[in-house]
Amino acid sequence: MTITAVIGVIFWQNPLLARDIYTNTVFATLRRFLGDRSIWFLLILWLIAFIAFFRYHSRPSKYAATLSRWIFKILAPFILLIVLFYWMWGYNYLAVKPEQLIIQSRGDTISVAVLLAQFQLQTIEVNQLRDQMNGLDLNTLSGDSLIEADQARWSKSVARVLSPYGYNVKFKPRLVSFEPAGLLLRFGTAGFYNFFRVRPCIEGELHPIQIPGVGAHELAHAYGISDEGSANFVAYLAGTESKDLLSRYSAELSLWNYLRHSFSSADTIQSRLIESQVSPLILGDLQDIRRRMDRYPDIAPELRNSVYNLFLKSQGVTEGIASYDRYVGLVLAWKRQESAEKAKK
Repeated sequence: MTITAVIGVIFWQNPLLARDIYTNTVFATLRRFLGDRSIWFLLILWLIAFIAFFRYHSRPSKYAATLSRWIFKILAPFILLIVLFYWMWGYNYLAVKPEQLIIQSRGDTISVAVLLAQFQLQTIEVNQLRDQMNGLDLNTLSGDSLIEADQARWSKSVARVLSPYGYNVKFKPRLVSFEPAGLLLRFGTAGFYNFFRVRPCIEGELHPIQIPGVGAHELAHAYGISDEGSANFVAYLAGTESKDLLSRYSAELSLWNYLRHSFSSADTIQSRLIESQVSPLILGDLQDIRRRMDRYPDIAPELRNSVYNLFLKSQGVTEGIASYDRYVGLVLAWKRQESAEKAKK
C-alpha cells in the first residue's frame, strides 16, 4: 500500500511520466498479455492472487496482536482492491490528458455567440450526413453484430488520433458486450472499462447509432484515457476521421445533442429555431434512441450519480460527472485550431 501511494504521488507531480511509464508501459503490457484471455483464465488468475494474499496475511505473527493490527486485518480486502485498482487501471487518472497535447491553447468559457454559430454548423453537418445514409434502415442493425464487425475499425481510428502524441497504441484492445443485456442502461451508463476483465465493456442494447461513438469512447479508455471528457473528445476525433458513415454520424449527432443541451439553457428561442431546421430523419432517429432507452429505466439515478460523482472527484476529475460535457469546449477549441492552421497554409 505504501509503495502504491508513493508511486501515486510521483505520478501526480509528473503527468507525462505517468503516461510514459504507466499508461504506455505497464498498462499497455497488461493490455497485451491479459486483454485477450478468456474470462475463466482471468477468474483463476484473480482467485490465485486473492488466495495468496490472504494466506500470507493469515500466517502466525511473531508480534503481539494490537488494535492497529486487527484493524488492518479487517481492512485488508479493501486495501487489496484499492492497490489492484491503481496497478490495473487507476494510475491512468494521474497521466497527462490527451487534449493537453492535441490542443495548443483554449479558452475555458464559451460565449453564446460561439455556441450559436457552432450549433447552426453542426445542424447542417448532421443533416448532410443523414441524407447520405437515407438508404440504410438503422433499426434492422444488431448492436452485438456491429460491435463484433466494426470494433477493429473503431480501435484503429482511436489509435490514429492518439499515436502522433506519444501514446502506445500497439496491442489493440477488444470490446466485450456486457451481460446481462440492458443492465448497464438500468444504471445509467453505456459502457465502462472493466479492470478485472482487462477489457472495455459496452452495452449491446444501445441503439445502433449510439454504438460507434460509445465504442470509440470505451476503446479510448482501453488505451489509457481515463477522464470522461477526454475520452469523449478522442472518440469524437476518431469518429470524424472515419470513412464509415455510421461512425461519423454517431460522432456528429452526439456533439449536436451536447450542443443542443448547452445552447438551450443559454437561449431557448434561438435553440428551438435551429432545432426546427433538423431533418425529419434525424428527429426520427432521436425518437428511436429515446424509445430504446425507455425500455431500461434507471435504477436509483440520484444515488448512482452521487456515488459516481464522488468517485471521479476522488480520482482528480474535479468536474465529476460534469466532465462528460467538457468535451464540447474541447471540440470547439480543436475546431478553432484546425481552422487557424488551414488559414496559414
